[in-house]
Amino acid sequence: MLRHYRRQDNDELIEAWLRASLVAHPFLPEEFFEEEAQNIRHQFLPQSQTWVAEKEGHVVGFISLHKREIG
Repeated sequence: MLRHYRRQDNDELIEAWLRASLVAHPFLPEEFFEEEAQNIRHQFLPQSQTWVAEKEGHVVGFISLHKREIG
């Protein structure tokens, strides 16, 4: 199911982002992911339109639109 993001999705959304990012960017240091997770949580998500993919009540993916860019 696709639905609008809710603030209570943050932890599962960050977890989905982290899993995908580790696969896509294994060459980046762990510190990058820690810092970026905080940026996503506190800066990016509040400023974006975000939709969540949910399966059996859990976030399995998401897409965000920030200004004119998909993040």
